[in-house]
Amino acid sequence: MPSSTRARFVMPVDLEPYIPRVMPPWWQSYTPQTCVVDGASYFRSKYGLNVIMGAEMFSDGSVWLHVSLSRRSRLPDWQDVREVKDVFIGDDRAAVQVLPSKVEYVNHNPHVLHIWSPVVGCQLPDFRRDGTYLTNTL
Repeated sequence: MPSSTRARFVMPVDLEPYIPRVMPPWWQSYTPQTCVVDGASYFRSKYGLNVIMGAEMFSDGSVWLHVSLSRRSRLPDWQDVREVKDVFIGDDRAAVQVLPSKVEYVNHNPHVLHIWSPVVGCQLPDFRRDGTYLTNTL
């Protein structure tokens, strides 16, 4: 889809309703000294994983949770992504990682991944076939 026809970021949305009320004890919130993002919340685990969480509205009226996860010296692995998704988005919600076209790709930090989850006005497609999850059929 050409980028001109896609919804564009409009503004941050109040994140309070989406911040986890109960987190595992190894996670804590903190206030960064620099690089503060408007409306975002910051968390770190005692195992070296950092999270920035925001809620963003787009021009089509949809609201998405945006969660960035990083490690200091390496890219987060699959277990990191799963934990962050379950803790900060919820184990009852779907999330996606977007791989943009080469011309739209931006990388400010080689150790950061981003996951997104729709909360208002947009639904992810059901990627299953006939109500069952795909297996190794290709």
